[in-house]
Amino acid sequence: MNRLAKEEVLPTLKELLKRIEQGEKDVLAYQKDALKQVIEQYGTKERPMSAYMSLENWLIEQHEKPIEIKSAMLWGGLWMMEKMGCIDFDKMRVLYGEFMSQKMNLR
Repeated sequence: MNRLAKEEVLPTLKELLKRIEQGEKDVLAYQKDALKQVIEQYGTKERPMSAYMSLENWLIEQHEKPIEIKSAMLWGGLWMMEKMGCIDFDKMRVLYGEFMSQKMNLR
């Protein structure tokens, strides 16, 4: 079976949910809930990592903000990503370290 085109994924998931709700397909309740969550989240334009990169780019352009403010804002964004399960603590430290070393001209 070939992969679906990106624009076909959401309608296919919605059709599957419709068939589940009509009783044509049997799934467990948690599977149905997971499918609903995927459908809801699939429509969001910003994915967590792209949102983080937007924050990082914006902070790079903010020349008037002190480094302490940039650091706090960046760590907050990384903390959210970690709590969402997108990255682990080690990845947080790496991303933070890369940004801070760039801002402090250590590279």
